[in-house]
Amino acid sequence: MRSYVEYASICSDAPEIYHVGVGLTVLAAAIAHKLSCPWLAGRSLVPNLYTLLVGPSRSARKTASMDAGIDLLQTAQPERVIPIPGSYEEMIMQIRSTPHGLLTYREFGHFLQTTKRGYGEPIRTVLMDLFDWPVNRSYTRNLKKGKTVIEGPICLSMLSSCSTDLLFTYTDTAEWTGGFFGRMLLLYGERDNFRLPQTWPDAHNYLVGLIYQLSQYPFPRCGGFSPQAWDLHLTWAREKDGTTHTTPARLQTHIAGCSTLAAKVALLYAAESGEPASGAGWLVSYESMRRAILFVEQLYLPSIMHLGERLALGIWERDRQRVLDVIESRGRLGILRKDLLRQVRMETNFLESVLDTLRQEASIEIITGPRGQMFRKANPDASGGDSGGGGQVIPIGGREARHEG
Repeated sequence: MRSYVEYASICSDAPEIYHVGVGLTVLAAAIAHKLSCPWLAGRSLVPNLYTLLVGPSRSARKTASMDAGIDLLQTAQPERVIPIPGSYEEMIMQIRSTPHGLLTYREFGHFLQTTKRGYGEPIRTVLMDLFDWPVNRSYTRNLKKGKTVIEGPICLSMLSSCSTDLLFTYTDTAEWTGGFFGRMLLLYGERDNFRLPQTWPDAHNYLVGLIYQLSQYPFPRCGGFSPQAWDLHLTWAREKDGTTHTTPARLQTHIAGCSTLAAKVALLYAAESGEPASGAGWLVSYESMRRAILFVEQLYLPSIMHLGERLALGIWERDRQRVLDVIESRGRLGILRKDLLRQVRMETNFLESVLDTLRQEASIEIITGPRGQMFRKANPDASGGDSGGGGQVIPIGGREARHEG
């Protein structure tokens, strides 16, 4: 991992957080199907990863960071890189032929758009199911078009990138707090400054050889975590669980799942550090667990916090503008609450919150018309009283409003 991050940092001016995520995901694609250890409820933990690089459009070097890792894996083990599927049937066919490979999406925003509903929606369901599917169990799903069966062992990893704007355009609160994004390793970064990348062919060849050696290594059975590693993980996980209820709902799924993420990363760190050389029943060390917790604390959770705040603001601003646009389209006549609710198609409580904010910031005004209370866009030239709408205008204060998301 250290060699890869150093190599990628020379070859690209992308944020280093991307290189760590890509390096771990490439490592998972190469060896995760050979690794498993005892986990909770009698299950086995397999260190596959669904990684999404998020950042500003074009300037963050997300795709370039992906390509650096994919190129190494493609050279060392071309059969592990799954071609980008264009349909549900094609994805199933490719995963059948490569059940423990790396699925890549260069533009995850397009994936989100095409799989939100309709024909592409089953793709999301399959990816959610396969993330933590038991390794040696066949995956079976019945659809109207027929029965889907993928034989085990299944150990799928995914690597993709998305601009911040597209991520927020094609997601909503329900998706963010649900199972799909809760399974993903989300890493946010911004490029500090431009510099000209350099080529480093010797390091490239070294890493290709190293990935190939790891992929061919006969990893012995893992006995789990050492007592010191498990105590560290347990103490830290309990601390995180204790803070879950105090965080916004949009972050709770991610914080609740970070203990499993740390265990997966620890297993990968242990494998690349040579800990399995001790033979069957080898244990993940305290040091590998410590490194994994640092990764989660210093890279993953700050990314989640930043993106969660941006998402809340983005969704709020988007819905606020939608309500304002509908009200403005009715001109000085105004619109009834029930008609507004039908057109904007949002929950009543959320609409009331938006209307309250728009009233407080003097963007809209309430009028009493023949059919009852109505809303219309505020007239900046009006000085109070009747402003031409035929009803009584209720004065609105102009104090600043703040929404907590």
